[in-house]
Amino acid sequence: MVTTTMETEYMEQIAALNRQLGSVMQQLECQTREAQKQRERANELADWKRRHEIDVKEK
Repeated sequence: MVTTTMETEYMEQIAALNRQLGSVMQQLECQTREAQKQRERANELADWKRRHEIDVKEK
């Protein structure tokens, strides 16, 4: 199969875009994990606050 210069350029552009997409997806996955950790921490703090408020009311 013989490829033209234009086809080669398109294939190179597609490869470059795929690399960029892969990089963006990795960043998004990292940000998603970080957001999940922050949500879990916020929930832990909210739970602690509720328990503490209950303890204070009982005393």
